Amino acid sequence: MYRDRTRLHNHGYQHRCVKVIDRMLLDAWLSADEHVRVRGLTLAETCQDPAAHERLVDAYVNFRINEGGDGDGDGDGGEAVPEGLRRARQILDRITRRDFYRELAEVDLADPDFADVAGMTDDEVLTKKN
Repeated sequence: MYRDRTRLHNHGYQHRCVKVIDRMLLDAWLSADEHVRVRGLTLAETCQDPAAHERLVDAYVNFRINEGGDGDGDGDGGEAVPEGLRRARQILDRITRRDFYRELAEVDLADPDFADVAGMTDDEVLTKKN
């Protein structure tokens, strides 16, 4: 059983595609944070309320992102879609179409040449000048 769990971890849960989808979902949820409410709280605030956090499952949040985030469910499209919500919808659509992020580089942060990027955000690394 230990070998099976290790194999699943190494070849399933840590698979490259799984990691890319995890990152894309994270980006979608971060983009939609202010626009999707769970019991009146933003996605980031739900960790403070156990009842709201209990509802925080992928299917629920993804549904709210696609329906408009405000929970009225009318889907009438009468109002302008906020940029964050539009971006989140695009990312979820890319996941559905299997249009995943591309790997540009692999960086070993233990390498002394990359020690200065260890505490940087993704955007800071991409804009870093040598």
